[in-house]
Amino acid sequence: MRWRLAVSGFVLAFIAFTAFSRLVGNPLLIPGWHTMPVVAGCVGMLLGVTRLRPLLWAAAGLVVAGWLIVGHTPLIAGPVQSLVRRDTLTPVEACVVLSSDIQMDGDLTELALQRFTHAYSVLQQGQARRLVLTNLGSRRSYGPTIREHCRKLGFEFPIEETGKVRNTHDEALAVSELCRQRGWDTVVLVSDPTHMRRAAGTFEKAGVRVLCSPCPEATYDLENLGRREKVYDRLEAFRDWVHEVIGYEVYRMRGWI
Repeated sequence: MRWRLAVSGFVLAFIAFTAFSRLVGNPLLIPGWHTMPVVAGCVGMLLGVTRLRPLLWAAAGLVVAGWLIVGHTPLIAGPVQSLVRRDTLTPVEACVVLSSDIQMDGDLTELALQRFTHAYSVLQQGQARRLVLTNLGSRRSYGPTIREHCRKLGFEFPIEETGKVRNTHDEALAVSELCRQRGWDTVVLVSDPTHMRRAAGTFEKAGVRVLCSPCPEATYDLENLGRREKVYDRLEAFRDWVHEVIGYEVYRMRGWI
């Protein structure tokens, strides 16, 4: 009998944590997050043979309730929209594109391509004179790929890169130093819509005045999250909201915002 309780506790905790992870993602960027359902299952196996077994059902119930509330109500639409900052652009010296990721062969990911395509538009419209790339230390430089893009597209604007950075705070400090060296007063800042509030606050804390110009959101329909059929869009948006809310509070506690 005890082994059955242990097995059912493992299965219940494993499924509940997997569903929870799908709901919120990995907002703290914990290494090895993909192994956490197994860890949760082991904890559930231990709890399953004790009087604390009802806690497993309570946790599973909360996860189900979370899925239903987020996916089937429009409640998340307003909080997600509150993360977006979009400013009226005036011509400045530089357009700064925050880093996301780059493939091993040098190709841009879909997210990076969205950001740079938007930045090209900003530059073509004359809202900035040059492009500034940040350089995540754990990734390849965007420089060669972006310069090749510009050559093929016939763009002739200058491209500059910062030193290696690890996060948005490092990007803000690196761009702040570049602004001091070049005498720039304001830059256009390009990133994902939901990242703009935290990014802008971080840059402004570092002494850089920014005009926010978020790229289009390609993963979900940001402008229509309240529509009844947008269940999966709301779930995707909720993960971004959780990540940004936690990230903002962490940055605030560290004095970065």
